[in-house]
Amino acid sequence: MKLLMTSNIIFPSIAQMCDLDSHVGGGWLLTDVEALTSRFPDLKLGVLTMHPQASPGKYEDGHIMHYIVQGSSYAITHWPNRQILTGFAQAISDFQPDVIYVQGTEYNYGLAVSTVAPNIPSVVAIQGLVSTCRDAERSCMNISTLLRCRTAKDWLEYFLYKSPMEKRQAKLEVETLRRFCHILGRTQWSKAYARAIAPHAAYYHVDNIMHAEFCKAKWDIAVSEQYRIFSINGLLPRKGLHILLEAVNYLRRDFPDVSLRFPGIRLELNKSWPNIQMKGYEKFLCHLIQKWGLQNNVKGLGNLDASAMAVELTKAHVFAMPSFIENSSTSLCESMLVGTPSVAAYVGGMGTIAHDRMEALMFPAGDAVVLAEQIRALFEDKNLCIKLSQNARKTALYRHDSQKITDSLMQIFQSIV
Repeated sequence: MKLLMTSNIIFPSIAQMCDLDSHVGGGWLLTDVEALTSRFPDLKLGVLTMHPQASPGKYEDGHIMHYIVQGSSYAITHWPNRQILTGFAQAISDFQPDVIYVQGTEYNYGLAVSTVAPNIPSVVAIQGLVSTCRDAERSCMNISTLLRCRTAKDWLEYFLYKSPMEKRQAKLEVETLRRFCHILGRTQWSKAYARAIAPHAAYYHVDNIMHAEFCKAKWDIAVSEQYRIFSINGLLPRKGLHILLEAVNYLRRDFPDVSLRFPGIRLELNKSWPNIQMKGYEKFLCHLIQKWGLQNNVKGLGNLDASAMAVELTKAHVFAMPSFIENSSTSLCESMLVGTPSVAAYVGGMGTIAHDRMEALMFPAGDAVVLAEQIRALFEDKNLCIKLSQNARKTALYRHDSQKITDSLMQIFQSIV
């Protein structure tokens, strides 16, 4: 079989050929490719991506053929232009795929594929849904807090760039799903939205393959650091880090040594004047930390790779996921693989990922008081921690088994040819 996948990132090996920095995100795409080619050595695989700087054309990396079409971050959030359609048509004509596998609905890859190759069997995978993220971003704070945590630069960027872009992406997303007859997803939440938008399409449940580092690492209460919380990247307000900080403030009354660590941000807490380059939300987080005197309890770790994330999860007493919207939360899945006792907001597809009091403790999104109480329950109950850890790891290891997932994918591809 010849399978052509789309990718929102340029693979590191191709980035090196083009003398470009490789993207740090989307690592699960690399694990998907590695697992598929390892499991099915006869599979002929092509990867199609858009990039604003790489020279368009065909690049060969081992047994994988990569096609690059020139497309800026602006162009990929609009209806596909002639340059994009021509590039896609040339790549598809050259590779001659049996199936096209479109990763994600937030950009115009799916529209380009359905326009230039309507007769080739194609499947699109839902990663997240832009429209629901927009709603969560607006509802994660009250208006007075929102006004306080956004700078003039943030508002200008929002009205001139971010808001129009998200509106376009939401429209692209709906049209993409409506054009496809085969949709992949990971949760009941994504299934519900797929059915609402594209009732004609067949829906298939397929989980993500995770980095091996999280399967190898294993949480042990004897090794973890007492009262240490690890959380998700908090760069966006909808990720709920401000709610978690409030919960930590409540917890500190009874647990003075409580600590919170999170990736993605290095907060500058010791400067009288915050860095002018900091986003308004980061400044707002600094304000909350200083207001509640949490300087010695909170640490932003900056960017972490998979190995460093796995180490942090083994050292944490609790993992907390305070987001206002998630489809399947890669971070929670990673925590469950390691077996770190977890507390998660019951939003989006979380009910599919973990069951309350079986693999994690749930709380209503935005409720810092209940979040603090659930973390407290884990701080005070060793047996509950061990129970959740064992159940979560068992569930996650089965769910993210690479052989099971690649076999499911191949069965789907073969069934639609």
